[in-house]
Amino acid sequence: MDVNNVPGFSVLWIPPPHSWVKLNTDGSVQSGSASCGGLLRGEDGEFLFAFSTRLGECSIMLAELWGILIGLGLVAARGFHNIIIDSYSKSAIALIHEGCHQSHPCAAIIRNIWDIAKELHVCFNHVFREVNAPADLLSKYGHGVDQDVEVFDSVLAFLSLALLADRSATVFSRGV
Repeated sequence: MDVNNVPGFSVLWIPPPHSWVKLNTDGSVQSGSASCGGLLRGEDGEFLFAFSTRLGECSIMLAELWGILIGLGLVAARGFHNIIIDSYSKSAIALIHEGCHQSHPCAAIIRNIWDIAKELHVCFNHVFREVNAPADLLSKYGHGVDQDVEVFDSVLAFLSLALLADRSATVFSRGV
């Protein structure tokens, strides 16, 4: 059954279990220019850091995967080992789980993701867009930043409401 078409189906952001962190990521393409972003939160839903970057020209699939790769690299560099990665891109998560032929345009980035992940405990999950709102905002913010990855150690004002909704366990209805 496709839960996206069930009237009244509800979703909410769920914090990671004890001793884990959760990385929500997203990619964005507007007028041919791609960007990505994401944020890391702890077991109480507390904000740990966020990132955004402009990627230049690439597909939405690559933007989604770049968000995962950049976020995973930042999380690993900060010493976290138990990581749940949530992405709205069901296709990106499927590529990570199932792999792809070495001639596939995403093969190199998938290998890079697994090179980092193999040293850690990582779970890759698909989530609905309603519970990925802060990452979506950060990916869109990336269109206006320089090519370098910008990392934010404090909450940006435009994220406040989305983070409050998540920490308050706001329930969103789908398919209504």
